[in-house]
Amino acid sequence: MQALKKYESLSYKYKIAHYKASGYYSKWNIRLNLLNISIVSLIGISNNITSITENDNKALSVSYSIVLYFSVLLSASQQFLKYEELAEKHRVASVRYNHLYNLCLLSSETQIDAIIEEYENIYNSSPLLPEYLKDIIVDEEKQEPVTMLDLDNIDVATAHQLNRMIVQSFKD
Repeated sequence: MQALKKYESLSYKYKIAHYKASGYYSKWNIRLNLLNISIVSLIGISNNITSITENDNKALSVSYSIVLYFSVLLSASQQFLKYEELAEKHRVASVRYNHLYNLCLLSSETQIDAIIEEYENIYNSSPLLPEYLKDIIVDEEKQEPVTMLDLDNIDVATAHQLNRMIVQSFKD
């Protein structure tokens, strides 16, 4: 039952992390799109105004070209960063981890091999999480197991909590 709980916990944490990553990349994609649309609209409006007033100002023409060049660079960076594609990949990973989480809730210990295999498939096919989201995931395999308790120096609240945990483990 312990292994099943471990994969239930991991799938839940990865589900949340990938969902947050999806939102992060979606927001940046929207911001870059809005910035690019604003720049192109500003260039279009400014170009129309100068053509209506028939002003042959070379400095204005050069500044339009520079801003238009910045817009092209912004569009190219959007294609290079692929925020929209990353957001979709994280969204799919979140859905797959959610399915695994629900599977863990409904499964018994006899199905642990299938759950481990599914977890490894999802983990290997999922995109990498951004650094700021990695603190959501606690590497449970590296946690040291409790081997011995100092029962002489234990307070009453901790003793009651340990007792509840022991009783619960026998019920499972």
